[in-house]
Amino acid sequence: MARRLIAVLAFLVIFGAAGCGGDDGGGDAQEEDASQAEQSSEGDEEGEDEEALDEDDYVDEVTDICFDWWGDILEVEEGDLSTEEILTEQLELTEDMVDDIDELAAPEELEDDVEELREVLDDQVETIDDVVGDLDEDGSLTDDQLEQIRDSVDETEGAFDDLGAECEMDR
Repeated sequence: MARRLIAVLAFLVIFGAAGCGGDDGGGDAQEEDASQAEQSSEGDEEGEDEEALDEDDYVDEVTDICFDWWGDILEVEEGDLSTEEILTEQLELTEDMVDDIDELAAPEELEDDVEELREVLDDQVETIDDVVGDLDEDGSLTDDQLEQIRDSVDETEGAFDDLGAECEMDR
């Protein structure tokens, strides 16, 4: 049981760096923006590129995505699931979050930071996927797996900080 709790906490620490600290009321605006982006992409059939968001709007959108994702991650914690089920569900939520970020049209000024963030998130998804595949017979994490997860926390926090997104986990 203690290993399960440690596994869950380790996951939260890793991806918690991407979790947002508060609601700025942007949820409805995010849905409207997503709807507008979908309509905009439908009009791009003539070969026009989707117009990039400005820096502030892009960072705000990433922050909103992180906040919504973090709420979903916390809901998974409330269930009576095994470590593997928790990590698998959180992995799927994280992949969805990455997809949502990928759908945003990044401004040119942030392309390097967005690329770094994307690479770090891809590494995080791969790490958790590997950990889920290599859980002990009793479903707990080994010390090496915990260390692997802990080592990636700094990268994740740094990538979001470099982008300027306000994505911090309440600790």
